[in-house]
Amino acid sequence: MQNRGRWFYYLVSCLALGVGLWGAFRQQWPLGELPAPLLETAFTYPARAEGVTVGSPAQLHFHIQAWPAGRTIRIESAGVEHRVTLVHELTRFHFVLALLVGLFFFAVNLFVFAHRMGARPPAEGGAPGDVPVRDFYWATLLYGMAILIGGVHPPTGRPWPDSLLPLLWTAGLGLLPVFFVHLTLAFPRRQRLLDRLPWLVPGLTVLALAIVAWQFVALLTYLRAPGPAAWAAAGPPQTLSRLFLVACVAAGCVFLFTGMRRLELTRERQQVKWLVWGFMAGITPYVFLRTLPRLFGAESPAPPELDRIFELCIPIAFALAVVRYRFLDIDIILRRSLLYTVLAVVMGAVYAALAALAGAAVRPLVPAARPYVPTVAALSAVLLFLPTRRVIGLWVDRTFFKIRYDHQVALAQLRAALPAASGQEELARMLRAFFKRHLQPRVTVVLVHAAEGTHAEAGSSARLPEGAESLAEEAAGGLGRPRAAAGSTSLPELERPDFPARLREAGVCLVAPLTTDGRPQGWVLLGEKRAERRYIEQDIDLVEGAAAEAATALDRVRLVQRVAEEAAAHRRLDELNQLKTDFLSRVAHDLRTPITSIRWSAQNLLDGVAGPTEPRQREYLEAIRISAGQLGRLVGNLLEISRLELGAAKVELGPVDVGELLREVAAGLKPLAAGRGVTIEVGAEAARSAGAAGPPSRGAAVPGADTLAVGALPPALANREKLYEVVANLLENAIRYSPPGEKVEAALAPVTGGAQRFTVRDHGPGLPADERDRLFERFRQGRPSPYVPQGGFGLGLYVVRSFMELMQGTVSADNHPEGGAVFTCTLRDADAPRGENS
Repeated sequence: MQNRGRWFYYLVSCLALGVGLWGAFRQQWPLGELPAPLLETAFTYPARAEGVTVGSPAQLHFHIQAWPAGRTIRIESAGVEHRVTLVHELTRFHFVLALLVGLFFFAVNLFVFAHRMGARPPAEGGAPGDVPVRDFYWATLLYGMAILIGGVHPPTGRPWPDSLLPLLWTAGLGLLPVFFVHLTLAFPRRQRLLDRLPWLVPGLTVLALAIVAWQFVALLTYLRAPGPAAWAAAGPPQTLSRLFLVACVAAGCVFLFTGMRRLELTRERQQVKWLVWGFMAGITPYVFLRTLPRLFGAESPAPPELDRIFELCIPIAFALAVVRYRFLDIDIILRRSLLYTVLAVVMGAVYAALAALAGAAVRPLVPAARPYVPTVAALSAVLLFLPTRRVIGLWVDRTFFKIRYDHQVALAQLRAALPAASGQEELARMLRAFFKRHLQPRVTVVLVHAAEGTHAEAGSSARLPEGAESLAEEAAGGLGRPRAAAGSTSLPELERPDFPARLREAGVCLVAPLTTDGRPQGWVLLGEKRAERRYIEQDIDLVEGAAAEAATALDRVRLVQRVAEEAAAHRRLDELNQLKTDFLSRVAHDLRTPITSIRWSAQNLLDGVAGPTEPRQREYLEAIRISAGQLGRLVGNLLEISRLELGAAKVELGPVDVGELLREVAAGLKPLAAGRGVTIEVGAEAARSAGAAGPPSRGAAVPGADTLAVGALPPALANREKLYEVVANLLENAIRYSPPGEKVEAALAPVTGGAQRFTVRDHGPGLPADERDRLFERFRQGRPSPYVPQGGFGLGLYVVRSFMELMQGTVSADNHPEGGAVFTCTLRDADAPRGENS
């Protein structure tokens, strides 16, 4: 509910106030009662009052309240009819007192707690006291409404809506103990009992609702058909409600008292002390002197007016705790209108009393002036009201508001100026100037962490010792709040008797950290004030507020600096990357011509252009041609990388017989494989081992694929030149990682959804689990092969993935269950409709 705006809680409070006033003037003031002589008359029961049978004096007393004071009613007892004119049950003093107490509770509810209920929730940085504020809000609202309604009484007019008033009183007083218990466990610090017994408050709530529901049923049953049986049925829930109220209030007082003894901060102890005093004085007459005796069938020894007088202690305790100790961190500057309103009421009462006294003194002396005395007294009060209000208002502003108001304005100006700081040094200077202007200390030092070191900004009179930062950290004691030397503030809980002597010798008496997320980013060190006054609570709040704003600004400065550094690093990396790409592209272009010449020359010699060659010569020439082919593919990969990075790699797709292409590439690489003692196997035999066992990329393999011969599948949608490079790179990679005497298996199989896949498997060491996806990155080389020296640029698999994506296909790598690595490529059939398997 804290996410709602303040208007919602103001509206709820105003509605409750309206209901309470309606109950006070509609129900409580018109209450009728038998005259004093008849109160002692012993009627014979059962008796009849206005035709309704009553079985006891308590039932008669309750029933006659249905008729307002001044009405004459008939009571028949033992065959004798009595005509009785009812009098007011409440004296005028009692009614005015109840009205005043109820209005006081609503004033505290509206001007103290309703304003806080619409504040930021804790998840957005709201005050930690938001949960106690909620309990205080509902407790004051329910108690104020219950006081104004006055109790459970039968409707004096129409049953509806007058019967709503006793139901509201029952619900309010029934739920009030739950809020009281919860706030005593949560204020000012959450007690461990709430964590050890998480069911406690929900259980009390359920019990309270059950008791209220029972009272509702019993009350409505009696009001619908008054009689002794219905009256007897209404007794047990009322007794249980009183027992619940007494038990919860007693437990709450114990919780509040024990919680106060564990507090460490002076201000919190003072706040709780005022509340304990207010609660104990306010609720003792009603709960322990009136409600508790009723549980044992006894009457209270104190008059009911005493309850209302002592209940005033509760709102008075709230007000004093707010003014003197900033109860729940409520800032009194936001309540200036409330103080002025109270001031006006008090002044009006004082002037009215003075006028009455003056009139009483003047009338005997000057009888002729008797008619004019009230008019003159009223005019004098009006003429004196404004100047007196102005004088007292200035005193109130100067006493309560000026310091805090000036500090809030200063913080707002600092908040607006800090974003303009371009670095840590400038921010430190701005913060030092702020404290010198608004607190005027003899020594002002700001230490701020920076990437290039710690910057210190201090006054000319400050001579900090070496290691001032570590001394400041020692003085703070790891806490996020300011710490001070003994006797330098008005808050003893912030002072440390072991404040570092070296800082004290340098004139420093107050240390405040600049923290973000519990990490210190700097320190503020202040000396004694030039006015030789202690730092008061408002000064400490200013220091904390400025430190928080500076820490936020430091985060922003560091973030901007980090972004600038990362942007510069990215630019440098991009430049280096572009230089590398340009270099490789030029090298590739320069190597294409000699590599082509080597391959052309070797092939001509093998073809016998220069004459017949011997077998040993052909063996060397074949090795030259194969190596030149490998170099050609490496150079081609470098060129393709350049095109891919420039976005210039575009392909035209068409039908390609993948099976025929597999055989063609395998035939071209057989010499390379033979030179390393490896054989290449393409066909159905490979499909049974590699294709069927390999992980599917796009759907499941068609049943019976292991018997499908190469060339039996429809053409795939691909680019023949690019697909040739894909197959060549995969086969060459498999040859490199296969041990001598093993084979490289290439297989082709259909996939459901109008697609086909081909797999290339080796019998090498397999793939590490953490490198299966990273193998396809640019310049990424896998684990070195144990069978051949490491070679290449780490571009072959990157080119494979890039080409497959250009051809709307996929490629993946995995380990075969029987050992070795298997690469799976999936392509869409050329005649498959667009959108299938995509």
